[in-house]
Amino acid sequence: NEHILHFTAGTSTLDGTIKFDPKQIVAGTRIDYLQRLDFLLKGLYATVNLPVHYIAQDLNMSIAGEVVGGNASENIRLKDILSGKSLVRGSDSDNQAPLECAKIDGRHHVLGISDLELSIGYFLWENKNSHLNFNAGVVFPTSKKPTGEYLWEARLGYHKWGAQLGTDVMVKLWEKGETQKMMLHLTGQYTHLFEGTEKRTLGITAETISLPFSPYYVIGESGKGTLKPAGNVLTTDVDVEMGGKVELVAALAYTKGKYTIDLGYNFFWKDDETVELKTWTDDLYGIADVAFAADGTVFDLTNASHNDLSLNRTNLDTTAAETPSQCTHTLFLATGYTFLAWKYPVMLGMGASYEIPTRKCTDGEMYKLWSKIGVAF
Repeated sequence: NEHILHFTAGTSTLDGTIKFDPKQIVAGTRIDYLQRLDFLLKGLYATVNLPVHYIAQDLNMSIAGEVVGGNASENIRLKDILSGKSLVRGSDSDNQAPLECAKIDGRHHVLGISDLELSIGYFLWENKNSHLNFNAGVVFPTSKKPTGEYLWEARLGYHKWGAQLGTDVMVKLWEKGETQKMMLHLTGQYTHLFEGTEKRTLGITAETISLPFSPYYVIGESGKGTLKPAGNVLTTDVDVEMGGKVELVAALAYTKGKYTIDLGYNFFWKDDETVELKTWTDDLYGIADVAFAADGTVFDLTNASHNDLSLNRTNLDTTAAETPSQCTHTLFLATGYTFLAWKYPVMLGMGASYEIPTRKCTDGEMYKLWSKIGVAF
């Protein structure tokens, strides 16, 4: 705690056990448009997929056994530091700038368009009993890149250009008269996301061991007398290689007249990320020793009473900014009704799903409810 709240008068009393219970809310709509291009080549088509999302995320932090820090008149709390609040200190020796990046401060949300997908496909064959098509497309990043102001920042899409390959298969399994039938649908899509630059928060290592909560350690800058949280400089531009992701869907669709019931399974896998630091200046920053007086005294990296650990490239942990591989299994049930009597047939539907994580430390358990509308013209 003495490295999070600078206190030259002695060991800071700042203490507490921090617990996170992350919560995420996702709501939105997906606009899909398919245009047949049979006038160019029979079986040719193009699609546009435009998702619009509201995403809210909250680390849901709680602190047990909290003890305030600083002197008797300061009464500084952990959440004051982690939320980026300006701290009023009783001594100039303890002055530290407020946290600007990687803040933990309740729920934050974003609303807008996620990645736009454009594709072109071709039916190898197509009839009332079965079809098979292949498609290829491009992913366009359409939203603003995250700024790194908050830890676990709400974001829209992946903010990367990408390329897609997919296939879709339909086979009629059973039919009774003109009103009932059972169809099997199989779809698969592979997306490769190319390398891109964005701001992320790195960690700090000491002798190959990652320091817990290191973005909140107080650091000094060589030749200056002010102190600030490490997150202010550890949140920086990095190159992110995201690799690929795979999504497979298998569903049974039972139709009776105008009613449809779908029962299916969705497999999702995403490669782990690789983060590389773009630029960094060695021998500039260091973790401030608790005895350093931040009253205008020039911070000296070579002075052990000033600096506990120099923040050079060898001490920066890029893995702290990487998202690990994810793999989930989702079961879903949906129903719909088609209004065929209208000039342009309209389908209304609704459904629910349960997403099963394979590793709870990286994949979240998720429940979803959705509705959809389709128009043919």
